[in-house]
Amino acid sequence: MIPPGHPSARSGPGYYPINVNLVGQKGLVVGAGRLALPKVERLVDFGAHVDIVAPLVISEIQEILEIHVDRVKLNRRNFAPEDVERITRREYLLVFACTNDNEENARVLQAAKEAGVLAHVPDSPEQSNFILPSVLKRGHLKISVATDGLSPLIGKALRQKIEAALGTEIDKYVLFIDSMREKLVELESDPRLGNPLTRREIARQLAESEEILLALQRESFEEAGRLVQMFIAEAREAPSI
Repeated sequence: MIPPGHPSARSGPGYYPINVNLVGQKGLVVGAGRLALPKVERLVDFGAHVDIVAPLVISEIQEILEIHVDRVKLNRRNFAPEDVERITRREYLLVFACTNDNEENARVLQAAKEAGVLAHVPDSPEQSNFILPSVLKRGHLKISVATDGLSPLIGKALRQKIEAALGTEIDKYVLFIDSMREKLVELESDPRLGNPLTRREIARQLAESEEILLALQRESFEEAGRLVQMFIAEAREAPSI
């Protein structure tokens, strides 16, 4: 018998957190008002191509259209059968129903459901089959907080607390790791460092090195780079851990 409070005993949706590569992928946003704005902004920020369907467009989205003419397109009309056809052909990875018309949102959701395409309605997790967490994005570091759609405000507040707790050091660390990416890739593929488990352990030790973190806190990126080089050299001489 499943005890009360056990995760398996809860009712409602259980959203599985994943990170999806949107670069080059297409998203459809139906609506171009305040509900649609954060969806369009995030899709663009993460490299997606965006089709917007709406008869009216707020100025902020119009600015996005002018800046990202190569990736964001507007069809100035209501949701139409041709949009259903595109969804049916699975042209879109994600679909957002962001109008103030519940019936139009329902048509968008129905088309996506029948095509097996993921769809989202702002502030309606019970209608959506994916939700958007509150996201902290610093370069290649991304931290997301979600409450299964129960309270987006709590998710946002928790994300802000995490952001405040991280301080500036995490920015320096992520920038450094980005600059040292080639060295880390070289580390992962170097046959002299033994099997993949050994290489992953070395990479973990690099990421947790207090010496490297202290150098980054002092903004001594050259020193941190030298420490990484020394660590890799020592690992190649004695790959067993």
